[in-house]
Amino acid sequence: MLNLPGLIMMEDVLKQGHLIFILFIFVTVSCTKEISIPVIVTTDIHGMFVSQENEPGSLASIATAVNEIRSKNKDLILLDNGDILQGTPALHYFNFIAKDRKHIVSQVMNHLKYDAASIGNHDIEAGFENCKRIEKEFTFPWLSGNITLNETKMPLFKPFTIIERKGVRIAVLGMTTLTAQKAVRPENIEILYLNSIREMSEKWIRIIKQDHKADVIIGLFHEGLEFVKPVAESVKGFDIIFTGHDHTVNKETVKSPEGKEVLIVGSSDSGKSFVLAEIIKSKGIFSFKGDVVPIKKTSEDTGFIDFIEPLLQEAVKYESSVAGEAPVEITPEIYVDIIHETLLRITNAKVSLTAPVTDDVSLKAGNVTVRDLFYLYPFDNFPVTLKLSGKEIESLLKYSHELQKPGSRYKRFYNDISPRYTAAIPLEQTRLYTVVMNSYHASDGGEILSKGIGLDAETIKSRIVKIFPENIREHLFKTENR
Repeated sequence: MLNLPGLIMMEDVLKQGHLIFILFIFVTVSCTKEISIPVIVTTDIHGMFVSQENEPGSLASIATAVNEIRSKNKDLILLDNGDILQGTPALHYFNFIAKDRKHIVSQVMNHLKYDAASIGNHDIEAGFENCKRIEKEFTFPWLSGNITLNETKMPLFKPFTIIERKGVRIAVLGMTTLTAQKAVRPENIEILYLNSIREMSEKWIRIIKQDHKADVIIGLFHEGLEFVKPVAESVKGFDIIFTGHDHTVNKETVKSPEGKEVLIVGSSDSGKSFVLAEIIKSKGIFSFKGDVVPIKKTSEDTGFIDFIEPLLQEAVKYESSVAGEAPVEITPEIYVDIIHETLLRITNAKVSLTAPVTDDVSLKAGNVTVRDLFYLYPFDNFPVTLKLSGKEIESLLKYSHELQKPGSRYKRFYNDISPRYTAAIPLEQTRLYTVVMNSYHASDGGEILSKGIGLDAETIKSRIVKIFPENIREHLFKTENR
């Protein structure tokens, strides 16, 4: 097993006169006939380009490892597994305000010389226009093998790419979580269709093998282990699959249908860790290693910092602008009430169900900046009203409450509907009420409606009354400015 966790301490290692590549023990081809190709995979960066308040974790810290390894082995393959277009005010600025500027994401990723990236659900949420714009700016392919045009079912993005290193042909196949279909912006709904990852994997692997003669097939899946594992076990051809989306560290080896071992590995979010893997060819036989490297301390690459700082400063004026004033300190309880009251006011719904994005809100009384509002609500969800019975509302609240028991992964990752609600009138079991919730849950994100009430996709769609075009954070702006 590779001693990967020690990698981030490279400065100390180098001071002692050792080489970072002792982790891989890269032996020259002339001595052993062995080929070794390193692979680094980032995922779910969400705009965490530099560390916040000197906390470990950032793309700048990962850049230290990337540059160090690349200086010793120019054959390094650098991949990203999606969700890089959304999560900070700076990203919002480049997505929707500075549209005439080259995007900060494309500049950063081109600077680091990524070889390929997959598309995440939050990339799609940033808008189809932004996706196609940034795709043109990238110097590498942006991949998704299962996103197609709704009308024609033709691929909207390049499904895979072939990377050649040391005579080895490596296919990288991108896939996007199906939750992207449920969380897209209104203007995307009629454009995009998310196909089955398993079915599309079978299709593209068949083409990769027949037409491109790949030696190695990598899955770059913006999807969690729970959903990736069945694909690896049922689809022939994968050698290694990198996961994302669920922000969890995982490593597991499974058997493919042909009996081959398939390594599945994924790191956490926001630059807190990354995957370091190795493709090995010895005597004509390929093998694969990989592990997750945690960022244990902030050791950010100075060249990367110098590059990105002017881009971040461009968004500072926007981030620092005052959006309103908080008359009192905003605690988690007050924060939830603000969202409830805002949604009820702008939609005229009778019941508000909300998903607190964080349960540790702490915002002092006084001026509220744009940065503060992104801290309160970082995602671009928009309000949706739909009809639910009193019985269904109670069932939904009960289900959500059960998910939020101590230790539940759902509380952490899905930010499910709060068990608290604000209603203008008492609930009657059989009466239908106009309910407002965010677009993610209204389209069954996290399977809240399907599992909590038992509604199928068509029934959910038929219950929708109105989709509001502005995201919830923009409504909060207006609320704070009243």
